[in-house]
Amino acid sequence: MEPRVDPAGALRVMICAGATKAGTTWLFETLRGHPECHLRGVKELHFWDAGIEVSQASMLDRLGASAARKLTRIADEGDPEGRLRAELADMDAVAALHEDGATADDWLAYLSHGRGGRAVVGEASPSYALLPRERLAEMARATPGLRLIYLMRDPVARLWSNLRMVESAGRDGDDGLAARVDRAMHAVFAGKRAGVARRCDYRGALGRLDAAIPAGNLLAMTSEEAFTDAGLARICDFLGIAPVPAPPTRHHEGVALPATRQQRDAMRRFLRPQYEYIRLRFGSLPEAWLPETHGDPR
Repeated sequence: MEPRVDPAGALRVMICAGATKAGTTWLFETLRGHPECHLRGVKELHFWDAGIEVSQASMLDRLGASAARKLTRIADEGDPEGRLRAELADMDAVAALHEDGATADDWLAYLSHGRGGRAVVGEASPSYALLPRERLAEMARATPGLRLIYLMRDPVARLWSNLRMVESAGRDGDDGLAARVDRAMHAVFAGKRAGVARRCDYRGALGRLDAAIPAGNLLAMTSEEAFTDAGLARICDFLGIAPVPAPPTRHHEGVALPATRQQRDAMRRFLRPQYEYIRLRFGSLPEAWLPETHGDPR
């Protein structure tokens, strides 16, 4: 597909479509601080996968829980700059996007509200990469100046981080976490945790993105590259904005739990097709993805 050509000075819409646990929060927060970007207070809008990957009820529950946390912070810490109150207002607007009858124009209006003269708006919903090709193509047609970014972390480290996040959600402390994560890992291997397994499938995601998104509007790169100054400069060039230094990368790390050698080897065997696909697509694997260099996923 031919790249889309934007008129001079046209708005660009950045969508980070994944992968889960591959640096999407880091990218969103980094770009949110860029003077040429206008990213609002809710990272994951889930407009395009509502009713497909995320139900209306679950999205509203997420917004409600996040709003409650922000209200607690305001009560405990205050909000002298008004940022938390602005984010609460953003949540009300996002909830409206999940009402019956909301359109792509409403989604674009939410992204653009208050942007002034800034060139880039956007969001980061990692589950967009799981969407069927037809829905991705619909998103591309409805999004002027689309810039879709797909980040890929070392598959073993990404899977381990995803399992750790899922198994620690809603629990205080780490009692029993190691056993739960190990059981979940083997359930993925046995085909019993399809949601986690789908998020491992870079090959499937890139196949759908390649088929649906014009080539010049899609940037697929490794997280390990994105986290460097050169990698972030490449992202900024893709978005048509000035480069900025890459900030530190720790976001939503959760409870530390190293994988054992046996667990790492088992995950690598399960994920071998993903490593082989990335090697073929990009010509080589990043050094950090090689088994002798990537160390303990935590």
